[in-house]
Amino acid sequence: CLEHMAYLADSAMDAYLTGRKDQAYELLARAKKINSDSLFVDYLLASLYYHEDRFEEAKKIITDLLNKDKGFFLAHKLLGDIYFEENYFDRAAKAYKEAISINRADPALLNNLGLALMNLERYDEAIIFLQEALALDRENPGIHYSLASVYRDSARLDDAVSQYSRLIQNYPDYPNVHNDLGDIYRSLGREEEARGEYLKQIYFSKEKLKSNPKDYVAWTDLANAYCRIGEYRQAKLMVKTALAGNTEDRQAYL
Repeated sequence: CLEHMAYLADSAMDAYLTGRKDQAYELLARAKKINSDSLFVDYLLASLYYHEDRFEEAKKIITDLLNKDKGFFLAHKLLGDIYFEENYFDRAAKAYKEAISINRADPALLNNLGLALMNLERYDEAIIFLQEALALDRENPGIHYSLASVYRDSARLDDAVSQYSRLIQNYPDYPNVHNDLGDIYRSLGREEEARGEYLKQIYFSKEKLKSNPKDYVAWTDLANAYCRIGEYRQAKLMVKTALAGNTEDRQAYL
């Protein structure tokens, strides 16, 4: 029975990832019938709700899970992710810290906690957790980018330049990184270096769009770069394309 329940749960995730959402929910319901006390099946259901922005339903399940097992690491982490998406960064940080008290070896969790603290402008604390995340996963470009962004927002610009530069060495086409670095150079009065970074962003964004014209993040990054160098007509065209493909692109509206 347990093997069959695990098979159903695994099949539900496969169904969801391939766009068969109704089937995914049906398979989880069948798994739940086999063992109504399975916390992991409940967790998977909460995860699906989270990915569909059904946050209140997800939180209700997670609350029930944690009432049954306060040591359920993944439930604390998912609750933090939900609060983060809702912009309740103080609650997100609290949930992430609960998860860390159970399992401190998850670099993604430490990264998310760092970003929550960054949004609360608790920069020194954020840096500690992001440096710890990077020590666990030194090749992760997202963590490098997070740490560089916290350095930038906390006005540690030399550290930010160094961290962005490390990222660029291995991932020169990482989203928006050249725009970010260009903005720092501009704030330091290093206009020529700033322009060079914006031109690099234009190049790498165009390269991405050659292989995937529906990469709307790349369209937004391209619009930002054109805007920075004063090519406003081009920037408007690019950002309209981005919004035509993704009407909820916050960065594009900005």
